Amino acid sequence: MMHRFAFEALDRTFKDIIGVDLPFVGKVIIFGGDFRQVLPLVHKGTRSQMVQASLVNSSFWKDVRILRLQQNMRSINDPEFSEFLLNVGNGEQPSVVEDMIRLLSCMAIPWEGEESINRLVNEVFPNLESHVNDAAYMVERAIITPKNDDVDVLNEIIIKQFTGPERIL
Repeated sequence: MMHRFAFEALDRTFKDIIGVDLPFVGKVIIFGGDFRQVLPLVHKGTRSQMVQASLVNSSFWKDVRILRLQQNMRSINDPEFSEFLLNVGNGEQPSVVEDMIRLLSCMAIPWEGEESINRLVNEVFPNLESHVNDAAYMVERAIITPKNDDVDVLNEIIIKQFTGPERIL
């Protein structure tokens, strides 16, 4: 999700170039995303600042026509996860502490130190050593984390499982 200022700047640029005073000079613009899931990033911003930066607070939002998808294609084969996502998005998932929800037990690995990290990696990348040159295997899997420090730790653990000499390009 981008800051609304980026879209408002694009809108003003179109108006300046073409000289038509309609949102995006009357052109059809398609915005994709789920505002319930991801707010724009405001560096060191408060929750209020992130909400204020959202596209729904843009000057042209009153002219946006919202179309809703009927089926979550990413979780079509996992109805439990699909239901969980809907509950989170609709604010119906019970919170443990303010702004924190409990994940489903099938989505969580109990914390047992570094062993838990290794278990996570092995769960997402089973038999990694036999798939190191398999691009399809790699692009079908991901571990997502909100902090770059965690990404660095996971990358190091995963890369250590690759066989052969290391090459830095």
